[in-house]
Amino acid sequence: MASTFLEEKHGWTLFSHNKTNIWFKGYLNNCSIDALIEEINKLILNNTANATNLSNIVKKNNGHFAIVIDANTWLFGAVDKIRSIPLYYTGSSSEDFSISNYTQLLKDRSKIDISKLDSRGVVQISMSGYCIGRRTMIEGLYQLNAGECIFVDGSKLTRKYYYTYSPWLVNNVRNKNKLIKEFSEICWSTIQDIVKSAEGRQIVIPLSAGNDSRLIASGLKEMGIKNVLCFSYGKSGNFESVTARAIADKLGYPWINIPVSIKSQKLFFESDVYRQYIDEFESYASVPAVQDVSEIYLLFKNNIIDKDAVIINGNSGDFISGGHVINKLNNENSAITMKGVYFNHFLDKHFSLWECLRNTSNDTMIVSELNKHSIERNIPIDLPKDKIFGITECLEYAGRQTQYVVNQQRAYDYFGYDWRLPLWSDNFLNFWEGVPLEYKLGQTLYIESLYQNNWGKVWKDIPVNKKKISPAWLGAFRLLMKPCFIPFGKDQWHKFDKKVFQYWIDPSYNIAITSYYDVLNDKKGYRNHVSWVVDDYFKHRNIKFLGN
Repeated sequence: MASTFLEEKHGWTLFSHNKTNIWFKGYLNNCSIDALIEEINKLILNNTANATNLSNIVKKNNGHFAIVIDANTWLFGAVDKIRSIPLYYTGSSSEDFSISNYTQLLKDRSKIDISKLDSRGVVQISMSGYCIGRRTMIEGLYQLNAGECIFVDGSKLTRKYYYTYSPWLVNNVRNKNKLIKEFSEICWSTIQDIVKSAEGRQIVIPLSAGNDSRLIASGLKEMGIKNVLCFSYGKSGNFESVTARAIADKLGYPWINIPVSIKSQKLFFESDVYRQYIDEFESYASVPAVQDVSEIYLLFKNNIIDKDAVIINGNSGDFISGGHVINKLNNENSAITMKGVYFNHFLDKHFSLWECLRNTSNDTMIVSELNKHSIERNIPIDLPKDKIFGITECLEYAGRQTQYVVNQQRAYDYFGYDWRLPLWSDNFLNFWEGVPLEYKLGQTLYIESLYQNNWGKVWKDIPVNKKKISPAWLGAFRLLMKPCFIPFGKDQWHKFDKKVFQYWIDPSYNIAITSYYDVLNDKKGYRNHVSWVVDDYFKHRNIKFLGN
């Protein structure tokens, strides 16, 4: 008998009607939640509720949400197109099936044994920070993927991908000017949606030196929205905060800087607040997202923003606009292929958190899992050469973006704040899916559109991501050391730079999750702070790191 183990917290709400329980969390732009529930109840009343009809309802809704329907004789669960809100389940048949919004509930109430590790899941998290597909690192525990739903009826269990981001569906009919006009209109309508959805509440923007959060802030200003607050964070004088302040001042929005130091971040990562946060949202499918967590905690603790504020970050404008396109997929020296597509560049980008884990055995396993997931999602591997880039874009969408990066929203959930993801809207997905490669490379179309519109007058005079090392003496000392490595080559310099200087250069200081001593003595080949988040996560779960 299928079971539901759900809790009404962190925004989850239960709607009960005629012995049917509907659990929902999220927001919708094209209809009300009441209208959605009414449509579902009509299917139930007409006895036409099935996997196809229910998934069609989910697919047409523009917003970010998750839903579970328990109609006594059948059960349905779905996450949105980007898995912004996760769902987990156990069992492979209706007899032993359980679904939940929190893995801890499944651990406590189902037969899941968290001591039984899935070795492939452990390797995947070690190499990338997340698992591929439905897999977790616990045997018998699964997750719904982006654009997926599950239907349990009698003895039958049906899993269905109702949506997959498909950037190989290029529309070459539109020229650049037409694309810029269309994208500008989409940006405008998307910002209108979030303004309507916020219903006058304070909008809070984590503002950086990049394009994405600036787009949101400048769009709100262009629309005349006043109840907006921007905040930035990091070590004193970092380029992100300096640029963000200039943007906020030009827009006329209040701006708050949250100072961060190695010591403050280290204390936070050792605190009960952080440990409770990662336990509360444990997925066993990815490491916790640490971006913004300590800063949101300080905003919450000090009552700096409204309790009903809506937080809007820039995820994931850089990805969807082409900033992560891999255009070198035909490397004759690469050994790992999938139907003729060489995957070393993809593995270098997404599965290289620890250099010591990059070997033929692990690489082959990862590509095999990617191949399996591609088949399940009907991702066409045998594409023409000019559309092959769409494969890795789709796999990043189905992997790192929706399995790990989107989990940043959990920080907002934990402290009780509402949030929106306008740059992951259906409007953005549908538009960028059809943009040709030439306009995605280097984010050409995206950047030209932003500068041409120049919303809020903050695009032409305030530089984007003009990096500057602070404090200045550290940057100067680093430059003095660099010529000493000329005889040894660039690779040796990069290794030395990473071990000696990068710990102190990172503006967010998230690398303080480990010690400088560990970085200096690292022999496993860490890549960035996420590598150490993996290390800390495994220590917290008493799992032996595979590279030892």
